[in-house]
Amino acid sequence: MTPEVLWSLGRLSEPELSPDKQTILYGVTYYDVAQNKGNRELYTIGTDGQNLKRITNTKFSEYQAMWAPDGKHIVFMTTESGSMQIWEMTPDGTNRRQVTNIENGINGFKYSPDGKKVLYTADVVPEKQFKYLYADLPKASGRIYNDLMYRHWDTWVLAYSHLFVADLTAGKITKGTDIM
Repeated sequence: MTPEVLWSLGRLSEPELSPDKQTILYGVTYYDVAQNKGNRELYTIGTDGQNLKRITNTKFSEYQAMWAPDGKHIVFMTTESGSMQIWEMTPDGTNRRQVTNIENGINGFKYSPDGKKVLYTADVVPEKQFKYLYADLPKASGRIYNDLMYRHWDTWVLAYSHLFVADLTAGKITKGTDIM
């Protein structure tokens, strides 16, 4: 077993049992060492081990894939439209369509058990930024420290994750209400 062999193997993730308990949905991430990049594809298989099917084959990874509460769709996140958004498709991988268009994208989501609401997280930039506090000093480039955790590893934290609740109406998710 060499590192090259390990990198050639797909990594399983996020198994989800369908509402009718007949099908398992899961992701497999494949890595390309030369490009230093991974790509996650989605698969389904019957709980009896039969009918294995690859349902995605895109250059965009599909994340946090799950069954919609009605079991008629698979919902997931992808950056296919430019930012991370929620998409859905039928269980056979067809009829793929975007269901959110949240500015700057989302970080995660969860459907309510009845499928009428969606809880999602998205980054929010604080309203009071340094440049607005000192508008008379346009060339100033400082930071105000009045709390902890300003820098995470090698980047400055400029936005904070908030929780939103949105309605699911006619197959589209509306812009949510910030509940934080």
